[in-house]
Amino acid sequence: MLNISQEKYDNTVKECTKALDLNPVYIKALVKRGEAHEKLEHFEETIADMKNILEINPSKMIKLGRQLDELSRLLQKSGK
Repeated sequence: MLNISQEKYDNTVKECTKALDLNPVYIKALVKRGEAHEKLEHFEETIADMKNILEINPSKMIKLGRQLDELSRLLQKSGK
């Protein structure tokens, strides 16, 4: 059984994915979906969203570069 937080984050992923189907360069949707994936411990998906943001807007490199490093570490630690 999912708890309320998991349901909230799952819903966020679904809604942001719908928005990105309509506009693949919608950075706010990529950020929100990436954050939801991170909360759900879907680190590979989070990393993919962060990389997409960097492709669209390379000026985010400093902030997201650190976050990508941390996510990669968490992914390795989780054994996924």
